[in-house]
Amino acid sequence: MWPGTEDTEMTTEDLQAALLDWYENNKRDLPWRHTADPYRILVSEVMLQQTQVSRVIPKYRAFLDEFPAAEDLADAPLSDVLKLWSGLGYNRRAKYLKQAAEQVVNEYGGRFPRDPQTLQELPGVGPYTANAVAAFAFNTGGPVFDTNVRRVMYRFHGKASDSELETFHTSIFPPEKSRTWNNAIMELGSEVCVDGTPRCSNCPWRSECTAWKTQDFDTPEVQTQSTFKGSWRFYRAKLLRLLMEHDALPEDRIAEELALPDKYDLDELIAELVDEQMVTESDGKYRLPE
Repeated sequence: MWPGTEDTEMTTEDLQAALLDWYENNKRDLPWRHTADPYRILVSEVMLQQTQVSRVIPKYRAFLDEFPAAEDLADAPLSDVLKLWSGLGYNRRAKYLKQAAEQVVNEYGGRFPRDPQTLQELPGVGPYTANAVAAFAFNTGGPVFDTNVRRVMYRFHGKASDSELETFHTSIFPPEKSRTWNNAIMELGSEVCVDGTPRCSNCPWRSECTAWKTQDFDTPEVQTQSTFKGSWRFYRAKLLRLLMEHDALPEDRIAEELALPDKYDLDELIAELVDEQMVTESDGKYRLPE
């Protein structure tokens, strides 16, 4: 129902129009919303994985200043990519992003695949990221289902399993407006239907929302991220930063600088990064790959 017209149910077309109108008037000005370049969309999607928008924006701009196209990233040494990525965390994302650029250049002649299934063949690109690139770059993706969208559907449709919520989202999704719709529904979850106390007064779907009607604003449980400081990931990142600063270090110097707790094994840590080709060894010294 539209606000103020409690006797009239909103049709699917009404729901679509209400959300898209709201988005047009309330959307944030984010840099990746000003492009349909699949490379730039992929960079933003990879950076936004488990990282806040406010932290991503300056990194996104700096990254594209240095590597404006897939060819530039493909040709760059991984060490340069990791240095620019520093501060975003999950450094494997940077390696996968570079490998994806290399595959696009070497196997696809620099042209990104347009369909989500083929996009998933790129390193580090899972179903969600592939669909997002297809949606935001080519307007061909299906309905996204991230944490924010899941929360919106859980409250609006009513408490249900993820599969039921995804089915419902698909039923109201306008395929011809994939880019705009997915941006809009994610924006609604990020800015209005937030975790905790939602901002229902700003919601275009409030009058039809199950949570609003019942005043039950529970959200589906989301696994909390483990503490970073002192974790295995923390020391992986610290070791990579050391090599960014010193170019090459022997293991005894790494041990001294890293101050690894007894519960972790330095040889195992180094071996893991070497196996992932994040670190190389030569003449008894470890360095970032060229």
